[in-house]
Amino acid sequence: MRRMKGKLFYLLAALFLMAAGCAEKKQEKDTVRSMIYLYPRNALEVSVQPENDGEISCSYPSCGKEWNIIARPDGTMTNLDDGQEYSCLFREYTAVGIPAENPQEGFVVEGKETAAFL
Repeated sequence: MRRMKGKLFYLLAALFLMAAGCAEKKQEKDTVRSMIYLYPRNALEVSVQPENDGEISCSYPSCGKEWNIIARPDGTMTNLDDGQEYSCLFREYTAVGIPAENPQEGFVVEGKETAAFL
């Protein structure tokens, strides 16, 4: 009887390990935000189609897969869908597998020294 319990224990342990190894691994999702600024030399009608591998959770101005705008040299943009003027395009989406940044590395540069630093 004791041998039977031992074999049963090892069998159950093996099944558990196999099930754990076959379980679907969940990947963490990260939120990515980007702001797009355009400064063409002349007024220009453009279609902006940002690449992303995730689901868009927020965009301003609202868009599907692209923004259709008129960009001007002063940085203003007119959205052709709503006729409103904007200074930038914003989007937020969720993505999987983005490498984590190391917050222990970086630079602090005083504003007036930025040009020399770059």
